[in-house]
Amino acid sequence: MICKVISTGTMLGAAAALTAQPVAAGQVEISRGIYVENLAADGSLALEPASMLRQGDSVVLIISWRVRNAERGFTVASAVPGALAFQRSSTEATEISTDGGRNWRRLDHAGRPPREEFRAPSPDTITHLRWRIAPNRASGQITYRALVR
Repeated sequence: MICKVISTGTMLGAAAALTAQPVAAGQVEISRGIYVENLAADGSLALEPASMLRQGDSVVLIISWRVRNAERGFTVASAVPGALAFQRSSTEATEISTDGGRNWRRLDHAGRPPREEFRAPSPDTITHLRWRIAPNRASGQITYRALVR
């Protein structure tokens, strides 16, 4: 059996395309981390900071933000690293792109016309995630789960 091992430095580098708009440059501080789910001795799931990832690992990516002037809302966008297959987000209002960030739609398909058939995208096709942060939220955290391909 071949086991693919990936450095989390490579993973975080791929996710470095995090952007925050339209707040003025320098107004938003963003940090991120990647954690792997492991089975604890008592049978519960434990999150541990990841240093290396293996194919099949279930990971949680945490994006934390702090804004100096929270009067205006802003958008946080992140590329999904190619070695990961997106599974779910901590918020239903997540927007997804399957074409490198050119077009977006809500993951929960809210706002689609009635009677329009909804086809959920395959986790393998989601390339970018985006979250709209409401005004007056000075700090917060968003998480999403993924599987290592």
